[in-house]
Amino acid sequence: MVETSGSESRTTVMIKNIPNKYSQKLLLNMLDNHCINCNEQIANGDDQPLSSYDFLYLPIDFNNKCNVGYGFVNMTSPQAAWRLYKAFHNQHWEVFNSRKICAVTYARIQGLEALKEHFKNSKFPCEMDHHLPVVFSPPRDGRQQTEPLSIVGHKQLQQPTDVILGHSITCTHHEMDGVNDSLKTCNKICDDTDQEGENQLKCCSSSSQNGGDIGDDDEDSSSGSS
Repeated sequence: MVETSGSESRTTVMIKNIPNKYSQKLLLNMLDNHCINCNEQIANGDDQPLSSYDFLYLPIDFNNKCNVGYGFVNMTSPQAAWRLYKAFHNQHWEVFNSRKICAVTYARIQGLEALKEHFKNSKFPCEMDHHLPVVFSPPRDGRQQTEPLSIVGHKQLQQPTDVILGHSITCTHHEMDGVNDSLKTCNKICDDTDQEGENQLKCCSSSSQNGGDIGDDDEDSSSGSS
């Protein structure tokens, strides 16, 4: 693997194999701490852009309210995306006694504006804003914990489900359509399996011709299995 070159422009990454109980709040905390640690080192002499991020989306299975095993983050520079990879790729998650190994790849759709355009007409069967893609302006770096000023996509309130003894047993067609639509939408920003290996993030300049199209989405990470 080669460190990001001057011609590399990709900033959007897919974080895979996330424990299914991991929440958006926990993911924000992880990213904030990462940015703080990176920026403290940069302040001590490195001539590099600071680490910060301006987009986050953790797809949710709205039937069980757990994440589906992967999420998307847009860092504000290629260098910051590379640091995120170095910090978390092939690392164990230190939560929920999870045996999953974190994997980081490039997403197929790259950049904040392209992500906003991709999700702007999406409808999500939920009532909570934190289940939707969020944008931070100014970018969030851990010390400046910007609240999401923009929610991308639209909430689509769920219809009542059939309930027996207090337990939901079926989903309406409307609800299932919403789940399927939201998963199809996020699946489009993943790419085919990397030819160099499913857990490789290639940062060489020769692969950056169309803004980055080497994301990775295997069955394990998208299934939401623990």
